[in-house]
Formats: sequence, C-alpha cells, structure tokens
Amino acid sequence: MRASALALLAAAGTAAAEPRGGASAELRMHVGDTEQDEVVHPGLFPSLVLGGGYRLTDDIEVAAAFAAAKISATWENIGGLANGFVEGKWATTVGDVRLVIGAGVAFPLDYSIPAADCFMPEKPGGDSLVLDFGTNTACWDRSAYRRAAIHRGGWNMWLWAPDWITGVASVRAERRPGPWRITADVGAGLAFAVTDAHEGERAIIVQAAGEVGYAVSTRWTLGIRSVIAGVSLDDESPVLMSFEPFAQVVGSPLWQLRFSLLIPLSDQSNDDVPPGLGGYNPSENVSIGVTGVVTIDR
Repeated sequence: MRASALALLAAAGTAAAEPRGGASAELRMHVGDTEQDEVVHPGLFPSLVLGGGYRLTDDIEVAAAFAAAKISATWENIGGLANGFVEGKWATTVGDVRLVIGAGVAFPLDYSIPAADCFMPEKPGGDSLVLDFGTNTACWDRSAYRRAAIHRGGWNMWLWAPDWITGVASVRAERRPGPWRITADVGAGLAFAVTDAHEGERAIIVQAAGEVGYAVSTRWTLGIRSVIAGVSLDDESPVLMSFEPFAQVVGSPLWQLRFSLLIPLSDQSNDDVPPGLGGYNPSENVSIGVTGVVTIDR
C-alpha cells in the first residue's frame, strides 16, 4: 500500500543498504465543499494514515497501518478511526526490475459506527456511503471516510470502508535507469459487508498507478504520479482518476519526506455528477499531502 513504510522505503533514492524496517505517516489536508444544500462549510480537513513494517528475511516483510479522518461538516456523525490493515510482502528482482508482491486484509476498527444522519432514516447503522453513492445525492458528501478516499484519488479505498472486511492483493514494480525512477503499482480487493448497511453484499475494489521521478540532486527527487481507482458495487460506484506532482527529500539515511498535491481529473462512471456531490472539480477537491518515513536498524 502506498502509505505503508515498506512501499515508501523501496522508493528511497539514496539508500545504500536494505533497511530492516520503518514507520510512516501520511497526512492529507483537503478543502470542504464551498456550499452543499445551502450550508457553507469551508476549511481544511485532515485525514491520516499511520503505518509501519519490518523485514523478517531478505525477501519477506510484514506491515501494518490504520487510517483516521476528521468529520468534514458540522452535521456529519461519521469520523475518527476507519480501518486497520495488515499485510505480508515478498520481494524479488527480475533483471533490473524490483518486484514486491503483497497480500493482506483490511478490517474495521470501530464496529459502533452510527447511522449516517443525512435525510436517510431508512438506512441501517454503518457508513453506507463509502463504497456506494446512494440514491439520495444530498447525502453523498456526509461521510468523512468517503471524503478521505476521494482526496487520495480513491487509492487504498479499503482503508476507508468501515462497513467492510477486504482481502487485498498487490504488486509493485520499480526500475531505476540512472537518475530516473519508474514505478508501477496495481492492487485489487474483495470486500465483504460486516454491517447491516450493506447486508450480504460484496464489492470489488481495483486500482493502478504509474509514477516517474527524477533525482535532481543526491537529496531531492521531483516527479509525478497518476492514479486510477474504482469500485464495482452498483451503477453509481466511482471510478476516480487523478494525478499528483510531488517533491521528495531524503534528509539523512534515516528519514525522508514527500510533499504532494493531488489534483482530481474525473469520475469515469459518473461524469454528470456536479461538484460538491462527489464530482471532481480541482477547485474543490485538491488535497495537499505530506508523507514522512523513518527507517530503523540499517
């Protein structure tokens, strides 16, 4: 997963030796809608992913993470801890390409999620708006978890789906020709509902990303990342596209920071959705991200 220490450690441009492990924190700040149902709620709203990992052998790593998001409007009642995630990874090298293959599971951290308070009294408890827009468009923005997924371009959406337990598989490929770093990530999850909000339902989550970076110095790397992520649940489930320019600095062999600006492009399955109701509009859906990684036992 992008926010885990293990994936980011693999991207360290100046590392001389394999780290034994590390910890990471990814903080994103995004704006609230300028207006929704004639209720203005401007401001910046944070979401956070904390992760860590440890390399058991030269080829096998284990990782864990959890996600949390702040309620992004005064009437929302869903926010706080979302999901945890545990994963095992196997690394190998094929020619000049490094491959990392992972498998894990995401699970809710809070089973007492209240019902979404958005004019849908017939809905049972649970965050029913993360993987399903719902038929009442006035409710689409009421979930802090769904907003966090949107403002990460839908990446690792299983971290923001506390109505679901999701089995996840992923592959990361990285190549470094000279000062360039070229990376591709693909992942898929099969989600099983664990609350009444989606009783008996299953969802498929898929994602892919390409990233190109160039080391302008021994410390700084500039690059851009392009993401597509989607959910197969119903006709209104999103397929989100975005791109994300970034600057990454390695402060020492022990830590690095990445600063990024995620810019949404479109929702391929809901191109008629207006801004403020889940539609992508750069002026209202841009998010600023800072990711920090600390390595241990080098």
